[in-house]
Amino acid sequence: MKKFMIAAILASTAFVTPASAASLIKGTILFNNTGVQATPYSFNGANANFQFEVAEPFAAGNPATPLSVTNFQYFIGGNPVAFTNISSVNFYQLANGGMFDLVFSDSNVINIYGIDIGSTGSVTPGFYFPPQVSSVGVNNSVGSGQGTVSATKVGAVPEASTWAMMLAGFGAIGFAMRRRQNVRVSFA
Repeated sequence: MKKFMIAAILASTAFVTPASAASLIKGTILFNNTGVQATPYSFNGANANFQFEVAEPFAAGNPATPLSVTNFQYFIGGNPVAFTNISSVNFYQLANGGMFDLVFSDSNVINIYGIDIGSTGSVTPGFYFPPQVSSVGVNNSVGSGQGTVSATKVGAVPEASTWAMMLAGFGAIGFAMRRRQNVRVSFA
């Protein structure tokens, strides 16, 4: 019976897929463009904050392949922007400006450039200051500013098959311990 359980556990490892890692990217922007509001995401004197997660590795390019992101948030003046539907994020090599573009589903784009953090298919963790920011609207109106970006690695969540294998392993250990209860007590 033990041999059967060990064989079953070893066989299940053949179907385990590794969990993919991700990076959490946060940024702050101070827009200093003059005149009218450039886009719904930027206006003169506004502080904006954003954050999102991107799975790694991703296909890098120059220009980069658009990536889908998760847990995207965008704030202006501390208030969440309700209509922010992110379409994709494009990472670029430094030769093409570096950093990344936030592409919204309403065709607005915020270009964050100045340092290469992710054109290799993996985000380089760190704190980056001051990336340059431009916000390009659908009518080519432009807002500009400066800000900071931080990138950190986020722990991968184990796949369901990994959890199943772990539970089977604990079950096998419990089964083996239960079968070995040959306790002999002797009193002198």
